[in-house]
Amino acid sequence: METLVRDVLLVFVVVTYVLCDCPVFHSINEADYDRNYSAITEINKRPLGFAKAAVYYNKPTSPNPCFLVPGASNRRIEIMVQTVPSGRICVRSHDMQIDLCGQDKIVSCPQASANDMRFEFYCDSQCEEVDVDFWYRFTLSSDPAVLDPELWCDRRETDQFPDSLVVSLPGLTVPPAPTDTNQTSGGITVIVQLGLMLVISAVIALMMNN
Repeated sequence: METLVRDVLLVFVVVTYVLCDCPVFHSINEADYDRNYSAITEINKRPLGFAKAAVYYNKPTSPNPCFLVPGASNRRIEIMVQTVPSGRICVRSHDMQIDLCGQDKIVSCPQASANDMRFEFYCDSQCEEVDVDFWYRFTLSSDPAVLDPELWCDRRETDQFPDSLVVSLPGLTVPPAPTDTNQTSGGITVIVQLGLMLVISAVIALMMNN
């Protein structure tokens, strides 16, 4: 019994420490978004307001990244995640009792259950045995007195991720369609046949004259 109580207290202490140690996610006003493409390896880049983090495989000294989103009372929180390169990732919130996993991307817009919301990124048993780099962003809905939070979620552009900022290189042209070789060879065959017919007719005419 004493062992069970000790284990439960240890788990409580660890969970409390992890949740309280989450840094605040600093959002960027959408009008100030950087709309230029940035590689995830670049330093101090926040394309479209996204920040970057990593879940490390089999590294006990590198705990799962977690973040605090304050001021969420009566609002919805748009959660957007994109792995680079393609991979599986999960995010959960003990405050909201949600646990989401996705391949490449995660998009969700749940209702906040408290004023301060904490989110933890992790990998489950279906993830590959590698480190997972990813972009992430949390966005609070507008003032509920101005716009219904559910309607706010419906109006969001949830297809806008850092990789959508990639611009095609100028000067690229579509190569011309290949020539129909069958048609060309067919035309040559007809010409050859006509030429042979003319030669044969000429030989027959010479023989009759002689």
